[in-house]
Amino acid sequence: KIPKAGALSLILKGAVETCAGRWSQALRTLDQAQALDPENAWTALWKFRARCESNFMSGRSFKMQEALKELDRAIVLDPRNPHAYAWRARSLKAMSFVAKALEDIDRTILLSPDYIWAKAIRGNLRAELGLVREALADCDEIFTRCPGKAWVWAQRARVRARCSQEKSMLEECVFDLDQAIKVEPGNSMYYAWRGEVHRLLGGKVQAEADFLRSAGLKPRYAITLLWMAKVRILE
Repeated sequence: KIPKAGALSLILKGAVETCAGRWSQALRTLDQAQALDPENAWTALWKFRARCESNFMSGRSFKMQEALKELDRAIVLDPRNPHAYAWRARSLKAMSFVAKALEDIDRTILLSPDYIWAKAIRGNLRAELGLVREALADCDEIFTRCPGKAWVWAQRARVRARCSQEKSMLEECVFDLDQAIKVEPGNSMYYAWRGEVHRLLGGKVQAEADFLRSAGLKPRYAITLLWMAKVRILE
């Protein structure tokens, strides 16, 4: 019988397989880890992520409420693990439970005050709830602590667009996304977001060009197809 220490190796293997897009193999690996050490919260965390990404990328229907049971289990096993609350917050946001998601992300940051990704999520949530000053404060902190990174430029653009759709603010969003694309030109998401900002500014030609570029990089990125449809319907 493999000792519990062997379960840690399997959890790491499952995490790597998840990040590499080998979700079916990851779930098998993580099931093995869970059989060896049922009380390890990280197994439940990575099983949730592997299941979510597998279904999202394949286009299969997915019952998020059922998948959240993995995260609830992780929190019971390790109630001071900030990642469990952060992932649950992200999932609750996807289900439009924004206020509940904010509660979880606040708990995340209480447990881990330097957790930058959690502050990015909180900025998005605050913007959706109309907490403009607080959302922009989160953006400013992230931008100060992680200058020059593509995702930081993109994050600031995303939050700014949610806080205000005045022309001057949207033009600043385009600038931020331009910088993100210069740093990371192969990221389809950044083209999609810039295309949507161009659409809001009335630039249909620029918007469709960005959406086509995004779709070329990631053909099954659903939000790109949705936003491109909006542009074409309005033509």
